[in-house]
Amino acid sequence: MKKIFIILVVAHSFFVFNVYSQVGNLNYGMKLYNQLAYDQAIPYFEKSLKYDPSNEMAIRTLADCYKQVKDVENSKKYYAKVVTFSDVKPIEKYNYGQALMMSGDYSNAKPWLDSYREDERGKIQADGINDLNIFFKDSAQYTIKNLEEINSSSSEMGPAFFDNLILFSSNRFKLDAFDNIHAWTGKDFYKLFKSNDVNNTDVIKFTNDVQTKYNVGPINYDAENKILYLTRNQIEKGKVIKGIDDQVKLRIYSYKYNAVTKEWTDEQSFQFNNKDYNVAHPALNVDGQWMVFSSDMPGGFGGMDLWATKNQNGIWSAPVNLGAEINTKGNEVFPFISANDILFFSSNGKEGLGGLDVYFTSFNNGVAGKLITVCYPINSMADDFGFILNNEGNTGYFASNRQGGKGDDDIYQINIKKPFKATLTVTGTAIDKQTKKTLDQTLVVLKEESGENIAEITTGTDGFYKFEIDPGSSYKIIGTKISYSNDENSFKGIIPEGKTEIVADLFMQQNDFSLYCLVTDKKTTQPLEGVSVKIIDKKTGLELFTFKTNSSGDFRQKLENAKLNDQLLYLIEINKTGYLGKTVNYSKVIDKPGEIAIHNEIDISLDAITVGADLAKIININPIYFDLSKWNIRPDAAFELDKIVKVMKENPNMVVELGSHTDCRSSAAFNMDLSDKRAKTSAAYIISKGIEKSRIYGKGYGETKLVNDCGCEGTVKSDCDEVRHQQNRRTEFVIIKM
Repeated sequence: MKKIFIILVVAHSFFVFNVYSQVGNLNYGMKLYNQLAYDQAIPYFEKSLKYDPSNEMAIRTLADCYKQVKDVENSKKYYAKVVTFSDVKPIEKYNYGQALMMSGDYSNAKPWLDSYREDERGKIQADGINDLNIFFKDSAQYTIKNLEEINSSSSEMGPAFFDNLILFSSNRFKLDAFDNIHAWTGKDFYKLFKSNDVNNTDVIKFTNDVQTKYNVGPINYDAENKILYLTRNQIEKGKVIKGIDDQVKLRIYSYKYNAVTKEWTDEQSFQFNNKDYNVAHPALNVDGQWMVFSSDMPGGFGGMDLWATKNQNGIWSAPVNLGAEINTKGNEVFPFISANDILFFSSNGKEGLGGLDVYFTSFNNGVAGKLITVCYPINSMADDFGFILNNEGNTGYFASNRQGGKGDDDIYQINIKKPFKATLTVTGTAIDKQTKKTLDQTLVVLKEESGENIAEITTGTDGFYKFEIDPGSSYKIIGTKISYSNDENSFKGIIPEGKTEIVADLFMQQNDFSLYCLVTDKKTTQPLEGVSVKIIDKKTGLELFTFKTNSSGDFRQKLENAKLNDQLLYLIEINKTGYLGKTVNYSKVIDKPGEIAIHNEIDISLDAITVGADLAKIININPIYFDLSKWNIRPDAAFELDKIVKVMKENPNMVVELGSHTDCRSSAAFNMDLSDKRAKTSAAYIISKGIEKSRIYGKGYGETKLVNDCGCEGTVKSDCDEVRHQQNRRTEFVIIKM
């Protein structure tokens, strides 16, 4: 009985010890976890789980600890258990999906990411897995190598150009007076180092002028203004500053180099630093006027966002969030602005291969453009961050904790065969200049400065168009629409300061081209009503319009589909009973909208046909010539007589006497006979062309109706020259009746 009692006491004591160990380890682990001492908390959770492997609090907290120290395999191991819990949180499913991605298990990662709907990250990354090929399409354009001469078994990250050297941050152990273990990682705090030659072979610690006991880096050196900007934990005058959550945040500081004392002095705290949130990772453009930094300040989209600010006479402007195209619910960190204004950064909230991936976009006057993903091998399933690019654009550096490295995070060098090319977006709307309504079916063409067409689009009902352009280049947009004048808008690929985009609208002037014609009596200049007008397009041979003038003697006709610079080539036929009709050619290049007054450019007035008038004089026909002592119709005479035929057909009531006259030479009898034959032959020709014989008859007058004093019968001798005799040799077409 005593032995049994001893055994029970020992068993009870062991149980009590186990319970105490389990509770003690868990409680102490939670204390460290709440202090963000993730690395130190891990062994206590592991010990707790040895006594109670099913403890859900220990499992899910341990999963997050491994996530925070970037131990992907162990994080995946414990999140695989967490997602089986009945009260699993959406973010834990998402974290499991990310751990699977970072281990390369994309097919199993997808459903867990896809199930996360608290924000857009899950869907974006799940959709990215559907087309992983896009992350490998330019792989041959980049080759990378591990900078083993810089890297150590610890972590190296945040490479930065410093004249012809490379600065970087590392948590490699350095013997100094500080207890340098960072409870979060279990490693030393980050300090600044530099390579001491262009081949990066001699690494030494950077000046102590900017170092502190805690994390320092990454940095950005403004070579234009000789200012060093860096990120570090908020310590000022040796005093640690904690925020409302009792955490030491990151801040940006700047230093200037004193060439006399050879020291970095004039420490300035960035004016937007705040003890209650992180302000970190400064990146300046080439002239030092714009800064992009990362912060979880209020007003962002989630974790760390990218913000932009401009230096205005030494004062930084209020930061502007770079927007939803750039920022996510995740973290956007480690920005860098290249010499040609390309903004590089890393994010874990977008489609990619896993962890932090590198992206780039144009950066112009504080505004980011279209986002582009950097391809493998720069991006990997691990964290890839801190990308920088030299001024020539052919060499870059970045940090990554990918497998095969020398330490935790290693710095890699990139040889770039295909330059990075960011684009801007130009948008616009085709608008009716008068009504301000949007215009559909407008052909919008984007041209380079050289005039070469780049792209074109036809607008929909909203009149909207959008093109991708190269930053800094000059362009022209031309809009074309039926019944509208062309419009164009020239611009440069630079976002105007104070604006968020390039807008190049087109304001289209409705043509309203029309013909206007006033037909008048040539003698009285009075308007003529009832004039038949036919307009034929000489280019196509098609009849375009036929109409009669109104009581005002005019007409108007809208020119559908016409536009500026079109050429009009018309044949215009004008007829009215009692008037001599005419056919005229009309040519004009449309040079402005509005009415085109034809009668101001060509003569379309009509001659009245009156009884007793000579039709030949009205229509200005050439003389009717016959061979000597002949009366047969020659071809040249037929051409002139056809003009009479045309007029008589246009005036069906007209009756004409065709009179033939001679000069005084030869005998009077001969001249009378010859003229009569010529008159009757000419009349017969006209009748043969379809004119009724009752409407025209020929009569010879010989030399009986001389128009001058060139008679020569009998003893009368004429001293007239040939010109005066020619005046008497004529053919008249006298109108007898209308």
